This record gives sequence, structure tokens and C-alpha cells, in this order.
Amino acid sequence: MEGNVPLTAVREANDWLATLSREHPTLTGFAVVDAFAGEEAAREAERAIVDLGLTGLVIDSSRDGKLIADPSA
Repeated sequence: MEGNVPLTAVREANDWLATLSREHPTLTGFAVVDAFAGEEAAREAERAIVDLGLTGLVIDSSRDGKLIADPSA
């Protein structure tokens, strides 16, 4: 994947996943996060887990040629 993922799209996806998980208790919701978005991503991960009650995170393993171990992630 290349380029940035808009925070609004990530937030909307997490809101939808949280709603889906509440409406269907047999499903476990995992938040999506743009790990390459720095502090913004960290705040969204916290919001998704703490505020929305999602169970875990799904993150990209690479972006623009950088792997998840890159300091930018």
C-alpha cells in the first residue's frame, strides 16, 4: 500500500465495526489503524479499544516500502 489513509476513514471504519460487534455479540471486532500515521494512529488505537470496546488491532505490515519495524510505525 502507498500513501496516507485518511483518519476520518479509519475512524468511520472503527465506529462501524464497534456497532456491528454490539449488534452481533458472537462477532469479535478488531480495530483498524494506520500504524504509519504516528501519534494520530496511537490516539485512534486507544479510542477504538478503550472507548469503542473493540478487542484488538489490525495493522498494515508495510507502507511506501517501509516495514512495520520502521521507527515511523
